[in-house]
Amino acid sequence: MSSRYARAGSLEVKGIREAMINMGLTEKDIQNLSRSATHTISGYVVRRARRNTPSGNKGNLAKAIKNKRRRARPDLFRSDVTVYRGENKEDPKGAWFWHFVEYGTKERRTKKMVRVPFEGGQNIRSTDYRGSVEAAPFIRPALEEVGPIAMDIFRKRA
Repeated sequence: MSSRYARAGSLEVKGIREAMINMGLTEKDIQNLSRSATHTISGYVVRRARRNTPSGNKGNLAKAIKNKRRRARPDLFRSDVTVYRGENKEDPKGAWFWHFVEYGTKERRTKKMVRVPFEGGQNIRSTDYRGSVEAAPFIRPALEEVGPIAMDIFRKRA
């Protein structure tokens, strides 16, 4: 995973291998089906996360949510739900601000020096409050929504 992508969450589905062994599948079929089912489940998470994005950020943020297959151990199949952050803040396809939307921010303030002439020309620090960003999670609810139905999604693939 390059630095332009941020991992958004994780979901672990257990019992897939045992279910396929009970179906009487070969080892190669089990690997292929597991890899395919894992990527399909992450696709469900991506679709629900895109649907959950706040309406003001629908464009870049929704398009930046993707799923990527990642190599792991031979018996472990991984497909990450990622958010493309972009090359820099000017990248039109990037959603570098995704974590502000997902987790929110605390109260922010700007500190600046103001020269006050009537107090002998001393510099006094002034604070301007800029507010905070309220958390609007879109990935965590998608993971919680797909988690209970992951085995059903797998059974449809099998």
